[in-house]
Amino acid sequence: MNPGRDSRVHGAAPGADPLAWLARRIIEDHRDQLPDLTRVTVLRPRAHGDARLRRLLLEAAHERGSGALLGPRITSMRQWISEAIPPDVPTLGAHGRELLLFESLRAHAQLFGRHDPWRLADTLLELFRELTLGGTTPPPEYEAFVERLRAAYGLGADVGRCLESLGREARIVHTLWQAWLTQQHAEGREDPDARYLRALAALDPDGIAADHLYVAGYDEVLPAEAALLGGLARAGRAHWLVPAPAAPGLPAPDAPPGTDDTPFGAFLDQVFHTDGAPLRDRALRFAERHPRSPAADRVALLAAEDAEAQAAALDIRIRAWLLEGHTRIGVVTDDRRLARRLRALLERAGIDLDDPGGWALSTTRAAAALERWLEALEEDFAYQPLMDVLKSSFVLPGHDREKHLFAVYRLEQDVMLRENIPRGLGRMRSHLSQRTRRLGPAGESGARAAGTLLDALEHAAQPLKGLINGPACPADRLMRALRDSLERLGMDRALDEDPAGRRILEELAAMEGDLRQRPLSMDWREFRTWLGRVLETRHFLPHPRPAPVQLLGLGETGLARFDALIIAAADREHLPGHAPVRALFNDGVRHALDLETWHDRVIRQRGRFRRLLEAAPRVLITWQREREGGPQRPAPWVELIDAFHRLAWSQSLDDVTLATWLDHPGAAVASPDTRPLPPAPSRPAPVLPPARVPAKLSASAHQDLIDCPYRFYAARGLGLAPQEELAEALSKADYGERVHLCLQAFHGGVADLPGPWRGPLDEAARPKARELLEAISEAVFRRDLEDNFMHRGWLARWRALIPAYLDWAIARAREWRVDGTEAQLQQPFHDALVLKGRLDRIDTGDQGPAVIDYKTGPPPDQTDVDDGEAVQLPTYALLLPDAVRVEYLQLDRDKVVPGACLEGKALAQLRDAVGARLLELVAQLRNGASVPAWGDAAVCRHCAMGVLCRRGTWTDEGDRTRPPVE
Repeated sequence: MNPGRDSRVHGAAPGADPLAWLARRIIEDHRDQLPDLTRVTVLRPRAHGDARLRRLLLEAAHERGSGALLGPRITSMRQWISEAIPPDVPTLGAHGRELLLFESLRAHAQLFGRHDPWRLADTLLELFRELTLGGTTPPPEYEAFVERLRAAYGLGADVGRCLESLGREARIVHTLWQAWLTQQHAEGREDPDARYLRALAALDPDGIAADHLYVAGYDEVLPAEAALLGGLARAGRAHWLVPAPAAPGLPAPDAPPGTDDTPFGAFLDQVFHTDGAPLRDRALRFAERHPRSPAADRVALLAAEDAEAQAAALDIRIRAWLLEGHTRIGVVTDDRRLARRLRALLERAGIDLDDPGGWALSTTRAAAALERWLEALEEDFAYQPLMDVLKSSFVLPGHDREKHLFAVYRLEQDVMLRENIPRGLGRMRSHLSQRTRRLGPAGESGARAAGTLLDALEHAAQPLKGLINGPACPADRLMRALRDSLERLGMDRALDEDPAGRRILEELAAMEGDLRQRPLSMDWREFRTWLGRVLETRHFLPHPRPAPVQLLGLGETGLARFDALIIAAADREHLPGHAPVRALFNDGVRHALDLETWHDRVIRQRGRFRRLLEAAPRVLITWQREREGGPQRPAPWVELIDAFHRLAWSQSLDDVTLATWLDHPGAAVASPDTRPLPPAPSRPAPVLPPARVPAKLSASAHQDLIDCPYRFYAARGLGLAPQEELAEALSKADYGERVHLCLQAFHGGVADLPGPWRGPLDEAARPKARELLEAISEAVFRRDLEDNFMHRGWLARWRALIPAYLDWAIARAREWRVDGTEAQLQQPFHDALVLKGRLDRIDTGDQGPAVIDYKTGPPPDQTDVDDGEAVQLPTYALLLPDAVRVEYLQLDRDKVVPGACLEGKALAQLRDAVGARLLELVAQLRNGASVPAWGDAAVCRHCAMGVLCRRGTWTDEGDRTRPPVE
């Protein structure tokens, strides 16, 4: 040390440009060595200002007659120290620290009960880092630690009572801290934070030449860093530019920073003045000295209605500034959701956004593909995760893409959806084989493609088979199995070709490397939690490229200067935010242990905000008025600025222009499509091309035509009826299908099911008939029980109805005999079309045949049938013209009762009337009649075509009358 040198702890006024000062200082100090600055080292906290510093250095050197420069070296404090003092013992990697603490937590599980050790690891790692870096590590003796906590909490001197009061908190921290240290020493490895502190202490100040070290941008330093830098600066070996207002932990500059000599700086000084006269008095006095507001042309405020309006405002303002010629625009926010939305809006406008913070790996497509593959394995190849992963470009990249997608389509459509197989490779294979045998050569190509795909999946899943639901095993075995599975799936190659994917592979390699250093057992759940934490906490930074807009968090703005600046999400939730709920140690204890408290954090954030207001000649501050349905206030510092300005000049700082632009359609990004937008929709009434009028009509299609012609048009004429969805759990409709199948097997017989019933059905036969129907029901519902044990409730519901059904069937058998079940019929109808349908049951009696339709839900009532609104029964009568009776049989929760029925003269009259109406409607359709949407509320409630007719947007929404078909 050379105490004779002048101190070089410099103060920077809030409005000063630290990089401009730094560039001038370096060039002035080394003017005789230009252009060689290779011996100069600049320490700064983050790299995103490096390019600007080099540009400022070149400009300052050019003024000195030097057109080029060599150097200087620009780095961070930690990197500089690690290179100056190379490590002498192995250090723990980031994953190694997590694993070490996780192991300690499991070894002392009695301290925290059934809490997830990974969740506790996050809290403790943060605390241990603060304790280590703050130099306030717990003493080895437990009683001494409790005494320290006792004083911090302000408890009495009775240590015994302190143990009782602080017992759990003190015991957890002290025990795990000692275990943490002991394990490190036993392994001969060192925590990187402890190693950094040791390196700071070992640095020889005399080895640093004068005027070769410059420090700027730090408003948050460790006590050991402050001591080192302060000592170097006061010994004349370093220049340290300390920002003002001073943040906790920073030294006071020897030459206090000058106050801003601009009216705007003076305005901010008065706004943020923390003692003295009340705000009103300060505002009025300041207005007397400055009749014109110095803030009106520099600061604007905007309270957006909601999150989308705020993002749109940012997008509009940025585009306007770019059109004005600004090339360096900053957006400062800690709201990542808003940042993602802004990125999307700017990309739509073709504007690049530089985000030095990057994105969590978990938000990338590559991580999503990895997660979905593991979910598919864990859920026995459940439909949704399996389809997501198979349709991803990261899976089986070596396969021909068209052939691969064809195989995926066949597996999805032919096996999983059509056969309703929600999971299980074995069941998929079984049903694929059955389908192939059933279809013969026609289905061979699709079955072969799907089978090959199943083979690939099974091969890729093999390494992890038995580990996912198995007992704990060495964690490195789980990692090797995961890597092997990804290799077999081809995902490792695909990840390596994707920038975010490469980051994931780097993290997997680091995890594997740390596992080799630490033999540790985990079960699959623990391993997956660890992997999920890694993807959530590690970031992916796209390849940087010059961009006119830079996105920063408030803590990254120490060296930032812009042409124009937006401070977004300036609400109380983000600025300064809410005090964290800490599981261990309240703020009083943290203060006693020399750890950062919430008060310290607020002071630091306020200083950053104050300095940021002068980081650009134009500043827009935005927030949203409502969040999650409730009102939201701006940050207190924003309220302070607004209140001061209103008191001083009786006017607000609201950005009226931007608020107007938000409501102006011309402010939106122009579409390349210049055609006018379509008019507001009214009730649709399209014309179905005659060629699209179905030649065959089922009872359900007939009902669609009567319920809503537009639904018939979309679903039947255009073929837009949605495909069946795979159901993980049985719906009411699925239950009805199972009941239909049971009765079909009982009365008519179904392959691979017990039955049918032979012989008379009477009271004497009831026990055997019930036994057979029970056996059929067990067989029919068996596959559903494999998918979901909760399906047993549907089986129980049907079995409870069996006695009532047999009562009805025995009574029915006295006059009728079953002649057919699930009968597929087609019937030409007046040469105009063909009617088709599947009749649940046909009985024969003395007078002729009768049709029964089973209903497990509420059937149409007799009035709707008689009025011709419900046309299923009349359509069945048209399909079977000699039927003397058509009826519903209601199979409800607690009863089996006949429903609506048509017979005799009423049947004949209604059948002929419905048939004549159908002929007329079909003729009109073929002649170009329109098919209007009627908008009947009861029909629309369950209609899948609502996304097409858009009933809620009709300009004639209030009209609910059913116009006739033209």
